[in-house]
Amino acid sequence: STHTGMGVVTKVGPGVTSFKEGQRVTSLGWLGHEGSGSWQQYINVPAERVVALPDGISDEAGAQFYVSHAAQ
Repeated sequence: STHTGMGVVTKVGPGVTSFKEGQRVTSLGWLGHEGSGSWQQYINVPAERVVALPDGISDEAGAQFYVSHAAQ
């Protein structure tokens, strides 16, 4: 995706059943994890920090999720 703060799952780790390849997601926080930075092309994020974006949520709105969440 071209929207910083959201992305598409390209690979899931062993034992991850709650997400699948091709699913649009955002995170509860990118910073503080190895390889962190939502501006990167690829990033590893623990599954427990990933949030699936419903089909009705635009890429733009999904990209704003972390900003809104972090501000609370």
